[in-house]
Amino acid sequence: MENLNEMKSNANEKRLPLLWLFVLTPFGILFVYFVFLVFGSIARGNPVPYLNKLGIEDIRAFSMFVYGIGNLLAVLILYGLIRRRNLRLSNIGFGDRLTAKAVSYAAVATIVAFFLYPAVEFVLKNLNISMYWSEERTLPVTQMDWLSVFFTIFGSVLMAPLGEDTIFRGYLLSMLRERLNLTLAVAISTLLFALIHLPFFGPGLAIYIIPWSIISCLLFIKFDSLYPCFAFHAANNLIAYIILPSLANVK
Repeated sequence: MENLNEMKSNANEKRLPLLWLFVLTPFGILFVYFVFLVFGSIARGNPVPYLNKLGIEDIRAFSMFVYGIGNLLAVLILYGLIRRRNLRLSNIGFGDRLTAKAVSYAAVATIVAFFLYPAVEFVLKNLNISMYWSEERTLPVTQMDWLSVFFTIFGSVLMAPLGEDTIFRGYLLSMLRERLNLTLAVAISTLLFALIHLPFFGPGLAIYIIPWSIISCLLFIKFDSLYPCFAFHAANNLIAYIILPSLANVK
């Protein structure tokens, strides 16, 4: 009986802890609120005019930059927790290298997501659901200056794939799969991922992120690796946040 209890204890120690969920998944967005609270305290009011005086014109791009830093900190926290529990990075998808097959799947996923967006937008428009909180906004960022481009590249193209995929696919999905059936695990991780993006963008884009996240989850499950998720996410954000806004600004 003691041996059985010991085996169960060892098995539980090798699993990704559930309680990490409450620290890691909201960390990025809470970090954004904290930073803006600090700037608001400095400005003694609305932080936006103060940030504008500092040369930060696109507040959304700056928010993505801060969110990227928050994501990086969350990954570092996760790494420390994994080391402390004597788990391996392979438990959260850091295993084999990115293969040519994985790259091809990521490329196909990017194409699917690219054509999925206008389809979702068309359906939501007919349901009177806007993609963004502001009905005048048609793109995630405006890319008005080089500083905004830098903020967006760092936050959305580099840190968002590293942070979000590591936390929501590598940790969260893996942890849920240890406790639930695959469908429910994907559903919960996808819903939480969409809700995290709701304050940044709007109801429509949060809805679009649901099928987008399912695609990313399928990549993770297919290859048991985060690397194709990184490639898919980075390519998607490069198109959505850099290429398309840049083309829109061409006169």
